[in-house]
Amino acid sequence: MDETRIRASWHRVMAYGAITKPGRIRAIRPGLDRISCPDSSARLLFQFLSFALIGLLGTGVHYLVLITLVSGAGVVPVIATSAGAVCGAITNYVLNYRLTFRSRKRHSEALTKFLLVAGFGLAINAAILEAVVRITEWHYLVAQVVATGVVLIWGFIANRFWTFNEMAGGIR
Repeated sequence: MDETRIRASWHRVMAYGAITKPGRIRAIRPGLDRISCPDSSARLLFQFLSFALIGLLGTGVHYLVLITLVSGAGVVPVIATSAGAVCGAITNYVLNYRLTFRSRKRHSEALTKFLLVAGFGLAINAAILEAVVRITEWHYLVAQVVATGVVLIWGFIANRFWTFNEMAGGIR
């Protein structure tokens, strides 16, 4: 084999797994997307969309718990939204751990990192909301949409490359 073919094979092994036969690759690394896609940008997009959809589901769980507790059980809204946020966060963690990132990390490590990322996301959200409302005098819901977009990107990057990353160098 010439040097170019060896280098190309090595890059395929590093990106997807082990070569079992010439030209055939067997996935051995956890965290690969369900679709086998040679273009890493397409795999990244697929993972981001999965992360966003799971976040939407977690938000739905949050609101369902909030509304159920306030309307059905007479719980005060602050307590109900806190319970909903916890339920939504658990939903997000479990589904992203299993589906989006297919992690094999110990929960003691991954959950701790996930909660730290979520805490920083909360601080980023609050700071952006406050700044946008004060500086632009936009309606708080418009400011919340801006903050949500920034926090979505922050959460995906931090969780992909830190929380659920299983490569020793920190990047996969």
